[in-house]
Amino acid sequence: MTAECAALHDKYEVRALLGRGATSSVWLAEDPFAHREVAIKLFAADILHDAEHGALYRRLIATEASLAGKLRHPHIVGIYDAALRPDMSYIVMESVRGETLEAHARADRLLPVETVIEIVFKCALALDFAAATASSTATSSRRTSCSATMAT
Repeated sequence: MTAECAALHDKYEVRALLGRGATSSVWLAEDPFAHREVAIKLFAADILHDAEHGALYRRLIATEASLAGKLRHPHIVGIYDAALRPDMSYIVMESVRGETLEAHARADRLLPVETVIEIVFKCALALDFAAATASSTATSSRRTSCSATMAT
């Protein structure tokens, strides 16, 4: 377990590493306050402090947490908490049991067409919902801005 991950122990009980990518690692943890299992996406400190791209990464993380946290849909993982701090940045989300599709990316292990159609359909529903929500949020923000401007 990394030192950064150990710092999460004051709020979450970190149990296991679920996966690691180029910019973050995902940990299985328990939220003792809410009594639920969560997944914590912990961003690598070096990307956040990168001289060339650090500011962009921090904005992308803040946007991801903010927008995804507003979405409530059966095919979109719920966001419970997030922190964007100089010492540690993370997003706490709903833990979803299952397997990755990586094993089925080989020609000899492809999923049945019906299963693929079901997965794509659920993803399309989630993307449609997210786009509609983002669009209505942007429209309502523009209305609020216009109202505030017109009122002054």
